[in-house]
Amino acid sequence: MAVLWLSLGVLFVPALGIVQSYSSTGDNYLEGLMSEGFNGALGVYLIGWGLAIFVILICSMKTNITFIVLFAVLDAAFFVFAAAHFQVPTNPALATTLQKVHLLSDTMLISRLAQVEHSLSPCSSSTFSV
Repeated sequence: MAVLWLSLGVLFVPALGIVQSYSSTGDNYLEGLMSEGFNGALGVYLIGWGLAIFVILICSMKTNITFIVLFAVLDAAFFVFAAAHFQVPTNPALATTLQKVHLLSDTMLISRLAQVEHSLSPCSSSTFSV
């Protein structure tokens, strides 16, 4: 996984000029970041990693449910982020929605996980004293 994060990070280093090369002048970072060419290339890059993670998901079928869930969620995230990058030049609002984790759903998930954790704990807060 280190290869994924390092290779993704290298794409955005301004000193290397990868993003700038996609601008019309060749030196504008923000224009390159919003260009159709850069986002298309980044979408293809993410699809490639999504397919690699899918292979790892298939290989993890014999291990345990934790790895299956981990790689399934990670795989879905790669494909959603790829779809978002394909939408950046034509529909930025949809791309932003695809890239966001909404606070309400995140808060609901955290509160639900806290309820599950509390119900699974061997001693509740009423029986535990310091």
